[in-house]
Amino acid sequence: MIIVDLGYRSYIMANKDALAHAEILERAEVYEQKWIRPEDRNEKSGAEYTHHIYANENPLVMKLVSDDFYNMSKLAGKPEKK
Repeated sequence: MIIVDLGYRSYIMANKDALAHAEILERAEVYEQKWIRPEDRNEKSGAEYTHHIYANENPLVMKLVSDDFYNMSKLAGKPEKK
């Protein structure tokens, strides 16, 4: 099993699925939407956001874990919120 870190969330999946996921993401670009403060907005367009697409500069983080680690963690289940 492989853990794939995607921003604030991590996912665990079978090795072949993680590799397929990595192959897709290596071709992906980043999309970002930035909010424009009201005082900085163009009066003509009135746009509230700018939109940006650019090359991904962040590496994809993947961790290989053993079946024992996977099974133990699965038994622990979802953590309680405090």
